[in-house]
Amino acid sequence: MDTSLKFALLISVLLAIFIHVVVSDCPPETDHYLESYESFVFHSPRWPRRYQADEHCTYHMGTHQGNRIYLEFIKFKVEFQPGCAYDHVEVFDGAFLTNTSLGLFCGHAIPPRFVSSEEDVLVQFISDGAYNDKGFLAIAVSIPEPNNNTMNNDTQCEDTMISGEEGLFTSTGYPYKYSPNQQCKYNVASPQGTILQINFKTFDIEPSTSCHFDYVAVYDGNSSSDPLIGKYCNGHNNQPPSIIESSHNRLHIELVSDESKETSGFLIFYATQAIGLSVDEDDLDDGCKDTKFSCLNGRCIHLDLICDGVDDCEDNSDEFCFQAVTLMSSGDAGLAVFIGCFVGAAVIVIVAIILIYCKFKKSNSGAGIHYPALSSILSHSRKEHGIALTYVTARKITDNL
Repeated sequence: MDTSLKFALLISVLLAIFIHVVVSDCPPETDHYLESYESFVFHSPRWPRRYQADEHCTYHMGTHQGNRIYLEFIKFKVEFQPGCAYDHVEVFDGAFLTNTSLGLFCGHAIPPRFVSSEEDVLVQFISDGAYNDKGFLAIAVSIPEPNNNTMNNDTQCEDTMISGEEGLFTSTGYPYKYSPNQQCKYNVASPQGTILQINFKTFDIEPSTSCHFDYVAVYDGNSSSDPLIGKYCNGHNNQPPSIIESSHNRLHIELVSDESKETSGFLIFYATQAIGLSVDEDDLDDGCKDTKFSCLNGRCIHLDLICDGVDDCEDNSDEFCFQAVTLMSSGDAGLAVFIGCFVGAAVIVIVAIILIYCKFKKSNSGAGIHYPALSSILSHSRKEHGIALTYVTARKITDNL
């Protein structure tokens, strides 16, 4: 084989591996063990931004013997195609891809809720090389095996602290019934300089005319001594609005139950927003609109705040000013940053390899050219950056040149 052709093959292999390492956003940790009533929130790569092409991710949730995994998708937007042959999510009743499939899903319809038959559930997400959508957000909960005794939950609630920029949490014992005669407290905190918005994705509280039996109360602060935003239950126009917003970075939520007629409680999705920026329901529910700038951390800001010398995103992504032009033309500045960085890095790698090749082609002649400098560089990369596969592949090819 001609030396130039061999070297072109080497570059192709290195670039293919480099693309795979850079582009894949699947979570590195795929196994999650849950104790009783412990929950785990997971999502498609890059959520709440659009997932990348050619992803192949698995999420395994397990629990101890006698318990089951309850799985619920909260948001779901995956490229639709009849038969789901392109992008799709598949749920398996067990820990392996060889276990029984519970369903193959795509499109925008939220899949049904699942309860595993044993102690494990495996979720597989696959995207092809073309159109990408927003993906999914889901929660898994370890629950006792469903029977007549576990449907009425006797779990005692404790004060719960929730923090972060975005996530899900549930009432104690969800999806089973909460316990009678309880006052469960949930304190939600977000970073300084932000406000909180919550959205009840599931709300099932005993109905009453004025919520004087069971109810959920939301306070604008750290405790029930702070201003009451609302008191909610099912029926009689007492259900919570689609979005509840704090004035600062704290919300206090209480679930109060009496001695009878308990129900399944709630599942809440919460998100944060920088103070002073407007909040739209679509932003909380589906990410940034096309008329807004999408920060790399998932926040949404107005277009007039980009490239103004102020870090409005709090990750400085609104101050990479070349994004403004890209946003106007494509509506996805975050993707533009990724593509720009990837192309730049790829060009540097290719140019460096070509320069090394040209240098040592002049200093070596005849058969058996070994390119010692190339092997040295790849060996250094293996030690410093962990690309062992790239090193092994390159040595195998160059040793045969």
